[in-house]
Amino acid sequence: MSILGAATIGKLLSMLARLLTVRTIKSEAMGIFSLINPLMVLLINLSQIGLPVAISTLIAKKPNDSRKIYVTAFIIGILLSILIMLLIFFLAPIFAKFCLKNESTTLAIYGLGLLIPLTTTSSIIKGIYIGKRKVQYTTNSSIVEEIFRLSFLLFAIGYFSKQGPEMGALGAVIGMAFGEVGQTLYLYFIASKNTKKNCLSWLFDKNYESKYAAKELLKISLPATASKIIGSVAYFFEPIIFTNMVYKLNLDMNSLVIEYGILTSYVFPILVLPSYFIIAISNYFLPDLAKSIETRDYQTGYLIFLKLIFTSLGLGIIFTNIIFFGSDFLFNTLYKTTKGAEYLKVLSFPFLIFYIETPCIISLHALSRSNKTILSTIISSLIRLFLLFFSIKYLSIYAVAISTLVGAYIDILLNLVDIISFFKRNNVQSIFKIQYKKKFANIYKS
Repeated sequence: MSILGAATIGKLLSMLARLLTVRTIKSEAMGIFSLINPLMVLLINLSQIGLPVAISTLIAKKPNDSRKIYVTAFIIGILLSILIMLLIFFLAPIFAKFCLKNESTTLAIYGLGLLIPLTTTSSIIKGIYIGKRKVQYTTNSSIVEEIFRLSFLLFAIGYFSKQGPEMGALGAVIGMAFGEVGQTLYLYFIASKNTKKNCLSWLFDKNYESKYAAKELLKISLPATASKIIGSVAYFFEPIIFTNMVYKLNLDMNSLVIEYGILTSYVFPILVLPSYFIIAISNYFLPDLAKSIETRDYQTGYLIFLKLIFTSLGLGIIFTNIIFFGSDFLFNTLYKTTKGAEYLKVLSFPFLIFYIETPCIISLHALSRSNKTILSTIISSLIRLFLLFFSIKYLSIYAVAISTLVGAYIDILLNLVDIISFFKRNNVQSIFKIQYKKKFANIYKS
C-alpha cells in the first residue's frame, strides 16, 4: 500500500472514530470534552516540545547516533510526562472549578494523565522511524491507532456514556489513549529483534553522552515547536475566557457549554474537513517551490506560489458551496441531528480563507522563513483572545466563531504579506506586469 493510500485510510478511520464518539456520548458530553480539548492539545505539545521533529532530523543526519538520540529523547519526554501527570493529579479539581467554572470536566482532565505519556512515547518512536526513512511504518501505525480506538468505541464507550456526561467525556479520552497503545505496540513489534530485546536496557546505559545529545535535540526542537506552543496556549485560554465570561454575565452555563461543544466538535470539523486535500496539493507543489528558491529562480517560485494559492481557493469555493447548500444533509447524515446546521451555513463562506492557511505555511517553510510564523501567531492569538473576551456579552456563542475567524484572517494575511514582500525584495514581477509585457510585446511584433 502506498503512503498516500495508507494516509487516506487513516484519515477516513479517524473521521469514523470522531463520528462514532459524537453519536455515542451525545452533545452534553461532547461539550465537556470540547472544554478540556485545548488543555489536552497544550499538554501534548509541552510534553513533546518538538522532540519528534528533532529526533527525525538528527537521526537522518547522524544514523550512527540513533541509540543515543533515542535514549536522550525518551528520558526527556518521560520526565516531562511524569511532571505533567503529577500536575494533573493535584490540580485537576482546582482547574475544573476555578478556571473552567465546570466541575463536570474533572474526570476528563484526570484522563489526560493517562493519555499524555502514551502520546509522548508513540511520537518519539515515530520520530525514530521517520529519521530512518521508514515513513510507511508510521503511516501504517496511524491506521492501527484508529482501529484500536474504534474497537474501544464500539465495545466500551456505550458503558461510559450510560454513566452520565462526565463519564462519556472520560470515555472519549480513554478511547484516544487506547489508540496510542495500539500504535505503540505496532511500532514495537515491527522493530528488529535486537531493538525489541534491548530498547529498555539502553535507557540505563551510562555510556551515552546524554548532555550533548540533549543540547542537539533541544536546539532543533524548541524553535520548531515555539509557534505551535504559542498557538496552543491561546487555544488553551479560549474555554477559560468563555466559561468565566458566561459565569460573570450570569448566562445559562449548561446550554452554552452544549452549544460550545456543537460549534467546536460538530461544526468546525466539517468546515476544515476538506483541508486534507489542500495539504495533499500543498505537498505536491512544495518540492518545485523549494527547488526554485534553492536555485534562486524566484520568478518561477512566485508563479508556483500563486498557482498553489489559487488552486486551493478554487477547491475551497467548491467545498464551501457544498457545505453551504448541504448543511442540513451533512449534519443529519453525520450526526443524526440538524442542531448546529445553521452555524455551519452561516460560517461556511467566512471560513473560505482557511483553505490558504496551509499553502502559506508550506510556502514559508520553502522560503526558510518558518520563524516568521511565531510573530504572526502571537499577534493573531492576542487579538483573538481580546475579541473573545469583549464580544461574548453581545454575540454569545458566535463570539467563539468570530474571534477564531478574525485571528485566522490576521495570521494568514500577515503570512501572505511576508511571502509577497520576500518575492518583491528579490525583484519578482507581479503576474499582471508579466501579462502586460507579453501583450505589449505581441502588439509591437504585429
